Amino acid sequence: CSSDLEPSDVNINEEDCHQLWEICQQLKETLADNDAEALDIWRKHHALFQRCFPDQYPPLKTAMNSVDFEHALTLLQQVQDTLQSLKDCPHSV
Repeated sequence: CSSDLEPSDVNINEEDCHQLWEICQQLKETLADNDAEALDIWRKHHALFQRCFPDQYPPLKTAMNSVDFEHALTLLQQVQDTLQSLKDCPHSV
């Protein structure tokens, strides 16, 4: 599992970027609280992660399905870091 995602590894547009950012924030908050609601959020939105981050989706899916919230938090932070690096993303620095 790569710890550094490259913008070229993702398939994302501005709308997806905004939506993913918001979902990552929700997931990170619920995961940090060990809240089972994170699983509901994941089930509702996992297809967006699969489409936009095809290489990173499998380890994130594994972490969420095995309720490894700590690892999932790390992976979500990597996704957000990548989103920030994309020039077309409203959350880029």
